[in-house]
Amino acid sequence: MSEAEAAGAVIARLAPADLETVDTLITAGIAANRAEAVRWALARIRERPAYAQLQERAREIEALKAQF
Repeated sequence: MSEAEAAGAVIARLAPADLETVDTLITAGIAANRAEAVRWALARIRERPAYAQLQERAREIEALKAQF
């Protein structure tokens, strides 16, 4: 089973500019459909070093919440 097949479904309302961005990824051949385009964009975010820092901060916040 591929990662996409194992993934959970998400329904999101996108503004016209966001849909245009997603559709541009499809037109450019980067993605075959809107779901794939969103997965591609999210993967690019996860590649950024700042995202790893954000994840760590989120874990720290969760640990602090657990103390209350």
